[in-house]
Amino acid sequence: MKISKRVFLFGVLMCVFALLAACGSSDTGTSDANGEEVFEWSLASIYTDPSTSTEFNAFGVSQQTFADLVEEKSEGRIKINNYYNSVLGANPEMFQNLRIGDLVAYYGEPMANVDERLGVLKLPYLFRDFEDVEKVLSNPDGELFHLYSEWLADHDVKLLAVAPGAFRGITNAKHPVVGIDDVSDLVLRIYEDPVVNSFWGSISNAQPLAFSEVYTALETGTIDGLEFLASSVVQRQFYEVTDHYTDIDWQWASGGTLMIGKEYWDALPDDLQEIVEEAAWEAMAHQGELEKEFTQIALGELEEKGVQVYQLTDEERSEWIDYARSLDEEFRDYVGADVFDQVMEIIESID
Repeated sequence: MKISKRVFLFGVLMCVFALLAACGSSDTGTSDANGEEVFEWSLASIYTDPSTSTEFNAFGVSQQTFADLVEEKSEGRIKINNYYNSVLGANPEMFQNLRIGDLVAYYGEPMANVDERLGVLKLPYLFRDFEDVEKVLSNPDGELFHLYSEWLADHDVKLLAVAPGAFRGITNAKHPVVGIDDVSDLVLRIYEDPVVNSFWGSISNAQPLAFSEVYTALETGTIDGLEFLASSVVQRQFYEVTDHYTDIDWQWASGGTLMIGKEYWDALPDDLQEIVEEAAWEAMAHQGELEKEFTQIALGELEEKGVQVYQLTDEERSEWIDYARSLDEEFRDYVGADVFDQVMEIIESID
């Protein structure tokens, strides 16, 4: 039987609308065997579904861990449906849907194009290492965590927890990178962001490029390399088209922010709120443990694949840090003087 194009398109649209409606729902109309209210949530991210891949997938695994812990600790009173692989949109779309109540929960990276204050978390060498992150941000008592919570609350978003995340190095097909001068002849893919552009724009030929095009661009020589996580270089098989990796760790990857819409949070009774927060911090700690492990495994695997891995000495890294700090006035203008000064005061207080 031949179906008209109009009928087919109508059917597709109905499916899309049904999916979006399901994602924005919090089912408070059912009860469990004890007569207690049962909540059903959607949780979305750009990360890989751990049912298809767990290796070098700390973010995807920790998302599933959170959902499992919540259901277990709440004894089924909260059920979370996970959406992976950007099926509900890229980070900007998901955060926007979270803000307006069309998405219950989101695990990812709120963008500075929504709130310029959020750009401060992308500052080069904001943190020296995972320990710094865990002291002030990936910690329910951390000063920076409380500040971040205030910013997201302005968008009707409840910040549940922040993962220790990861750090971005650099991989390329041309030659080893040790000092800043070593990137002057490289065409580097960057993602679109004022802080990223300021950092790389004056020391390399920095080119914004859609991530989906990176592998082919490396393969054809359109770009020489990119700044990226060691674990993701392995996961995305960029070792096939690059020859060098350096752990410059220039930027903390803040993609492990776990959030829920305020209206859905407020609908929970106190005991379930406590359970959700407890599960959130346990899952985020798991992300950090996995990422640290995966980073070390990835560096070894890159070498096995023929990539020359260079790990900077403290002295060599200080050149990059000094360069980053020379740009602070630009960054201060971008994120706002008050926010910049407030965050830097917190960072400088780290022991």
